Amino acid sequence: MNFIKKIFLSVASIFIIACSPIEKDHGIISVNNKTDKTVYNVNFKYTHSKRIDFIGDLEPNASYQYEIHYSDTEDSISINYTDKDKKNYSESVVAYSAKYDKENII
Repeated sequence: MNFIKKIFLSVASIFIIACSPIEKDHGIISVNNKTDKTVYNVNFKYTHSKRIDFIGDLEPNASYQYEIHYSDTEDSISINYTDKDKKNYSESVVAYSAKYDKENII
């Protein structure tokens, strides 16, 4: 009888683990400054939620890993930065993001 209890507990444990939700990693945006000049005022702007995350300056040949912050609604994300000549740039990096669509973007 003891052997049957052990088998039952093992099967139940495997079933519970198999049915548990698996938390996915958040999406990551990799930013690489492949120039020999510093890039200034790097930030990520969310279009719908109006969120802006300031990263700061990115040194020459440096990289940064940015974790996407998901909202309850779809949102677009753009990266904004200033070059050495004080020219501003804005580029869309994620067309849309939402809690149900977590992925890695480089």
